[in-house]
Amino acid sequence: AGGLNPAKVGDSRRTKAGAPPPGASRAPGLDFSQAPPPPTRPASGESALAEPDDEGARQARTVVEEIVGRLGLAVGVVAAVRLGERLVLNLDGPDKALLIGVRGATLEALQLLAAKIAARRSPAAGRLVLDVADYRWRRHKQLLESLRRTGEAARQTGQPQTLPGLNAAEQRLARLVLRPFKDLAVQPGGGRGRLTIAPAGADPAGRRRTRSAKRQ
Repeated sequence: AGGLNPAKVGDSRRTKAGAPPPGASRAPGLDFSQAPPPPTRPASGESALAEPDDEGARQARTVVEEIVGRLGLAVGVVAAVRLGERLVLNLDGPDKALLIGVRGATLEALQLLAAKIAARRSPAAGRLVLDVADYRWRRHKQLLESLRRTGEAARQTGQPQTLPGLNAAEQRLARLVLRPFKDLAVQPGGGRGRLTIAPAGADPAGRRRTRSAKRQ
């Protein structure tokens, strides 16, 4: 009478949201060590030329300093480097936080405007990339860590997990680094800048698709 009920023992091994029971085999951890670097860092095999002094670099630098001057911001270009076809200008100064903006939105807008003007003045400027106090590198590392935590949470809970506030480039990076992990799917997050990481086979609401649904 006091023996264990096999049904209850089986139930006790189940975890919430369809997650595997303790001791079950786990998928390999999310390793993003091979993720591409941000555009402010050289890619594999790419050379770097510090402080280029060609006409294109000079024009781009002038354009950027003119724009931030008109904005009345106490920042300036403190370093420049050519990485392949990219010209990276790094800015710094007391108003650097204002120039970055919320999640880098102001920096992205400034980069777009400056790139268009610089391209008209000198096509040799190349693809212009702006950074502020190495913000893009720090944001890149934060994003990869957020993707790792969110992906592991989706695995452990069996439920979709949403990341907000990602621009288009960050969403492309998320899809790229998660592509090798076939047990996870990247889906639109239902709002601007939102991305959902879900267990493969789950819809955005977190319900597992049935076999009949998969065949339709």
